Amino acid sequence: MSSFNSGSEPKPGFTHPDLPEQRRWRIWATAMGVIVALPLTGLTLAASPASAATCYPVTASINLGGSVDAVAVDPRTGTVYAAELAGNSVAVIDEETGTVTATINVGFEPDGLAVDPRTGTVYVANEASHTVSVISESTDMVTATIRVGGNPRAVAVDPHTHKVYVTNMDHGTLSVISERTDAVTATIKVGTEPEGLAADPRARSVYVTSFDGIVSVVGERTDTVTATVGGFTLPYAAAADPRTGTIYVADDATGTVSAINTATSTVTSTVGVGQFPQGAAADPRSGTVYVANDGDGSVSVISEATSSVIATTSVGQDPVSVAADSRTGLVYVANDGSGTVSVITPGCPGPRA
Repeated sequence: MSSFNSGSEPKPGFTHPDLPEQRRWRIWATAMGVIVALPLTGLTLAASPASAATCYPVTASINLGGSVDAVAVDPRTGTVYAAELAGNSVAVIDEETGTVTATINVGFEPDGLAVDPRTGTVYVANEASHTVSVISESTDMVTATIRVGGNPRAVAVDPHTHKVYVTNMDHGTLSVISERTDAVTATIKVGTEPEGLAADPRARSVYVTSFDGIVSVVGERTDTVTATVGGFTLPYAAAADPRTGTIYVADDATGTVSAINTATSTVTSTVGVGQFPQGAAADPRSGTVYVANDGDGSVSVISEATSSVIATTSVGQDPVSVAADSRTGLVYVANDGSGTVSVITPGCPGPRA
C-alpha cells in the first residue's frame, strides 16, 4: 500500500515504521515488541478453539503478481474484483474457475472497491489520482471517472438508494456520489483522516472510521453527521450486518473488533483478534464476520451469535482486505505483501475416510 499523503504529523504515542509501503501507524510499544495490556470496557479476548487450524481452510490462492490492496465480490455474477495498486488496475476473477478473465486499467493506486449488484457496477477509489473509476460489469470497461477529495481510500454502496460513499483521507471528508448521474452530490466533513466505511441500508446510515479515534454516523436522508461513536484508538475498517443492525469496527492499534448497535450508536461488545486488523466483512446469512489481520498474516472468524473468535486461518503476507460471498459462503482475502488473493471455504472439513 502507498504511504499516507495527509501531510500531518504522527499522533502522540504513535510511530510510522519502515514497513512495506510505509502505510500503517503503530503504537510505539507494539513496534518495539512489547505487549501492553489496554483497559477496554467490555473487552472479551476469546481464543480460537484447538481445532481452529482445520476449520475455515484456505482452499485456493490466486497469484496476481503485484500489490493487492482491496477485494470485492458480486454474488449475483460470481465475480471477484481485486485492486492491483502497483499496476493501476483491477483484476476480474471468475469464482468458479479461480482464473483472471480480464484486467481493467483505472486510476493511479487503486485502494478501495465496492460493487452494486443491482446495477452491475464496480466503484474503484484511486488514491493517487483523487478519483473514482466506474466500471460496467457487463463490458469490463471504465464508463466514468469522478473527481473526489484528496487521497480517497474506501468505497461503499447502498444498492437501495444508489448512493456511493468515498472516504477522503487528506481532506477529512466523505464524498457522496449519485449512481444515476456519476456526479458528487455532497461532501460531508467527518473525522480526521477517515479510512474505512460501511453502509447499512436498513438503518439508512453510513459509518466512517477515522484516525482521531471516532466513528462518524452519517444519515443518508440528510447527508449530515447524526452521531459519533468514540473510545477507539485507531479504527481502521468497518463492516455492516443489516439483518442484526450491527456495525463491526476493526481497531488496528488494539487488535480488536467492536460491535456497534445501529439503533443506539453504542458499542455492545469487543473481541480480540490478530495483529493490526485492517479489513472486515460480514456474511449476514451465516452470521459470521471475517477480519484480515495485516500484522500476522491471518483472518479471524467471529461468530455474531457469541461475539467470539471461532477460528483463525493463516493466509498470505499482509492481508488488508476481505470480502464474503453470501451466496456461496466463500471468502476472499487480498494479501498486499504476497500479491495474492486467498480463498477460504467456511466450516470444518470432515475426517478423512
